[in-house]
Amino acid sequence: MNAAAKFIARESNGQSLITVTDVRVSEKGDDAVVLVSVMPAETQEKALAFLQRKTQDFWKFLTGEMKTRRLPTLSFEIDQGEINRQKIEGLIDSTK
Repeated sequence: MNAAAKFIARESNGQSLITVTDVRVSEKGDDAVVLVSVMPAETQEKALAFLQRKTQDFWKFLTGEMKTRRLPTLSFEIDQGEINRQKIEGLIDSTK
């Protein structure tokens, strides 16, 4: 997770805040999905497109960061659970 955050901080142009919220690795370790949240929400699609374009660069970056024989296939997704959590938190705060 730290390596993903480090890569995004290095590569991002700062137009949106991209935060790594989780990394889900398949049981066999063949695939990994990096979940992110993006602020402001209006820039989510552009940020995800940026991350998808940078997937190969991220894989190359990880070869220098991780000491494993084989790296998984990587992908990025918006963390829908985090979006829902923020909505619930906002609703709770509005009732106080």
